[in-house]
Amino acid sequence: MLNSYGLSAADILEMPDTEITEFIRQRIASHSLSPIVKSLNNDALSDNESVKKTALMALERLGFVTCDSD
Repeated sequence: MLNSYGLSAADILEMPDTEITEFIRQRIASHSLSPIVKSLNNDALSDNESVKKTALMALERLGFVTCDSD
C-alpha cells in the first residue's frame, strides 16, 4: 500500500543495499521517516497476509525489529 509519500513496502524492499542508509538519513533530516514507519506499521496489522508480510519485511529492511504475533 502506498503511503502519503508515494512509497510502498515493495519500493523499500527493492531499494539497493547501498541506498538504505542514505534513504533513512534523508528521511530523518526531513522529518518524514515517522509517517512512513507509521504506514508500514498499519500495514503490518493488516488482515491481508501478503500486505502484512511485505510491511514486516520492509520494516526489518529499515532496521526495525519486528515480532509477528501469529
